[in-house]
Amino acid sequence: MEPFQLKNEMLHHSIDYTPYEGRTFSQWPRYTILRGKVVYDRENGGVVGEKGYGEFVHRDKSSLAGSRFQEDCATRLEAF
Repeated sequence: MEPFQLKNEMLHHSIDYTPYEGRTFSQWPRYTILRGKVVYDRENGGVVGEKGYGEFVHRDKSSLAGSRFQEDCATRLEAF
């Protein structure tokens, strides 16, 4: 595969940007497998999965304590 510059329109997502836009890559995924079925096949047209096969997985609020950066800032402010 020849090296190429990534453009956002090459990606299959509903966001209008990617932090990787403009970077040069020399590889691209050949397959994506979802629940045992090939849904992306680079050599056979790209997206080959059935529409609607994906599934939204609801996620609750994170159980993590929060950002260490915020804690560090609060600690530094207390020092003043």
